[in-house]
Amino acid sequence: MASHHAIASILLLTSYWFAFTRYGSLVLLTLDVSDICVDLCKLSNFIKWKACTAVTFLMMLGSWGVMRLYIFPFFIIRSIFTGESDVIVHSAGMEDTQYQYIVRPFFAALLLLLLALHIFWFLIFLKMAYFLVMKAETHDMTEHKSGEMQGSSKSKDT
Repeated sequence: MASHHAIASILLLTSYWFAFTRYGSLVLLTLDVSDICVDLCKLSNFIKWKACTAVTFLMMLGSWGVMRLYIFPFFIIRSIFTGESDVIVHSAGMEDTQYQYIVRPFFAALLLLLLALHIFWFLIFLKMAYFLVMKAETHDMTEHKSGEMQGSSKSKDT
């Protein structure tokens, strides 16, 4: 999670620096829209509303799939590789060589790293969905403190 925030912060700061504010704002949009459903799912899970957790989890999967696994790679990342970003470069007055050999590979690498993290987390979400359907577990075990886990296992044994 920390690497995701570091990559996104670097991407946003450098998008301003290199006059790529369109990329920075689009990345923010795609990340923030799906984060709403993630936060709603975490909240309903914390409150232990099982039905609401299931609904918000499905909303989270849908928004994550659309925003981070469809729009992000097929529109934002694709535009870096297809040359659509050349219009931005020429309007900002950047030299072609600086853009071609420094800025474009830098942004492409950061965007691809974010995409790899999105795919990794989506696979984790699918694993969580499997446990939700197969074992009817809705509580997120990662949110527990180690002391709570030991206490709950003792109560099950007795």
